[in-house]
Amino acid sequence: MFKTIYCREILETIKSKTFLIGFVVTVFLVILSIIINLEDYLERRNDYQRALHIEQEGIAKVFRQPQPLSVFAQGKDKKYGTTHSVSYWEIDTAPSGYLGIMSNHGLLHAGESAFDYTFIVRVVLSLLTIFVAYHKISGDRAIGTLKFSLSNSLSRNTLLLGKFLSGLTIILISLTGATLISLIIVILHSGISFGISEWIRIFGMFTVSALYVTVFYMISLFISVVTSRPSISLMISLQLWLFLIVIYPNTGVLITKKFYSVPSERDISERKSAAERKLRNPVDNTLIELQGKIRSKINFDENVRELNKIKDSLDKQKTIMYYRIDREYHNELNRQAYFAKMITILSPAILYDKIMIRLAKTGVDDFDRFLDALIPFYDRINNEGFFERDPVTYEGPKLTGSQLAYSYSSERFEESLFAILPDMMILLMFCILCYTGSHTAFLRRDVR
Repeated sequence: MFKTIYCREILETIKSKTFLIGFVVTVFLVILSIIINLEDYLERRNDYQRALHIEQEGIAKVFRQPQPLSVFAQGKDKKYGTTHSVSYWEIDTAPSGYLGIMSNHGLLHAGESAFDYTFIVRVVLSLLTIFVAYHKISGDRAIGTLKFSLSNSLSRNTLLLGKFLSGLTIILISLTGATLISLIIVILHSGISFGISEWIRIFGMFTVSALYVTVFYMISLFISVVTSRPSISLMISLQLWLFLIVIYPNTGVLITKKFYSVPSERDISERKSAAERKLRNPVDNTLIELQGKIRSKINFDENVRELNKIKDSLDKQKTIMYYRIDREYHNELNRQAYFAKMITILSPAILYDKIMIRLAKTGVDDFDRFLDALIPFYDRINNEGFFERDPVTYEGPKLTGSQLAYSYSSERFEESLFAILPDMMILLMFCILCYTGSHTAFLRRDVR
C-alpha cells in the first residue's frame, strides 16, 4: 500500500504544470547563474594573476585570490575587495578591487544578494517546494479522497509517510538535477578545476541545500495537515515563506542598526591620535635631548644613529597600532553582523546563507585570516629591507607581487564543518519538529 501511494503521488506531481514550470525555471536560472559567475570568477582570477606581475616600490600591494567556489556561493568574495596596501607608515585594512575600486565591506545586509546557486536554492527552489507540498493533505481532504482512503485498511501513518517521502523525493531530484547540470557546466569549462578539498565542500553544499529545502517542505506539509482547504494552506505557506525569507531578516537588520552602533570615522581618527600621543609621550624628552646633542655636534654619528633607531621604532609601532585600531573597527562591523544573525537565527534562509558562504570560503572568516597575515608580512618585508631607500637616488627595491610572496592559511574543511554544525542542527530541528507536528496533528485531526 505504501508503494502504491508513493508512486501515485510522484506521478501526480510530475504531471503537474506548476511543478514542471517551476522545475524548468529553476534549471534555467541555475544554468544562467553558473555561466555568469563562472565568467566573473575567471575575470577576477585573471586580474589577480596580472596584478601579481606589477612591479612595486615603496608600497607593497598584496592581493587576495578569488575563491573558486564563489561560482556557487559568492558571499562577500567581491564585496570585501581584493587589494591591500602595506607601506612603512600604514597597513591598509580597507581593501580595494584589483583595479582600485573601493569595496563596501562595511555595509550590513539582511542576506547575500548575489545571483548564484545559493540564491536560487534559497528563493526559487524553496518556493517550488511550497507548491509541491501545500496540497498534499488539505487537497485530498477538500475533494474527499482522504476520507475514502482512510476508510479502508490504509493507516494514517502509512498515508502520511507516503505523501511525505514522495514529495520530498521529487524536490530532492529537482535539486540534484539542477546541481548536476551546474557541475557539468563547470567541469566542461577549461578555465577552472577543483581539487579534492573543493569537491568535498561542494558535496557539503549540496547536503545543506537538501536539508534547507526539506525544512520548507516540512513546514508546508505541516500547514497542509492543519488546514482544511488547499487555498488556505497555500496562502499561509506563502505568507510564512515571505516572512522567513524577506521580512524577518530585514527586520533583524533594522533592529541591529538601531541598537548596535559602530564607531564613526571621526571616532577612529580620535582613537588613533590618542594612541599616538600615548606612544610618543615616554620618548619625547629623549628625542629632544638627542636632537640638541646633534645640533651641538656632541657624539654626532652615535646620536644620529640612536635618534634614527628611536624614530624607526616609533614609526613601526605607530603603523602596527593604527592597523590594530582599524582591525578593531573591522571586528566591530563583524560583531554587528553577528548580532543581526543571532536575532534572525530562526530564519532558515539566514542559516542557509551562513553555512553556504562558510563552505565556499567567501565570507568574513576567510577575509579575517587574510588580514591576520598582514602583520607578519609587514615585519618580514621590513626586515628584508623593502622599505629602505638609497641615500643618493632615494630609490628602493623593486619587486613584483609574486616575489613578495604574500600568503595566508585558509580554513580547512574540518574547521568549516565544526563551525557550521550548530546551524545545521537548527535546520535539522526544524525538520524534526515540523514532521512531529504534522504526524501528531494528522493522527488526531478529523479527516472529514
